[in-house]
Amino acid sequence: MSEHNVDPISEYRQSLLNSEQQMQSEYDKAVMTLSGGALGISMTFLKDFVLQAGIQEGKYLIIAWIFWGLSIICTLSSFYSSTLAFRKAIRQTDENKIYSELQGGCFQWITNLLNASSGICFFLGVISFTVFAFYNIKW
Repeated sequence: MSEHNVDPISEYRQSLLNSEQQMQSEYDKAVMTLSGGALGISMTFLKDFVLQAGIQEGKYLIIAWIFWGLSIICTLSSFYSSTLAFRKAIRQTDENKIYSELQGGCFQWITNLLNASSGICFFLGVISFTVFAFYNIKW
């Protein structure tokens, strides 16, 4: 088959796969950056504004830190589970089982769960920190 006879559907499918991989990579980077940055900003906020006046409802800050930490852990874990899913999919392809089994096996399901969890944990951290800030900003 020459280059001029490339199947447009196959080409489009490949572009979709490439776009999906790029978007997942961008999502992972964004969650890591935002969660790590939120931890840093919250510590600066605590040091520069809250400690001088006394901490109110500090449990919300701790909860925010826990959620942001979990967000980072979920993202890092998804890198590993994604690698395992790719390896499984390669084996499934080699064994001609790719269409009869869940692609990537349970590792793909785990990766999807970890990716969703990382975003949810980030937002729960933002909500918790917002509640903490509300109690500690003098109006």
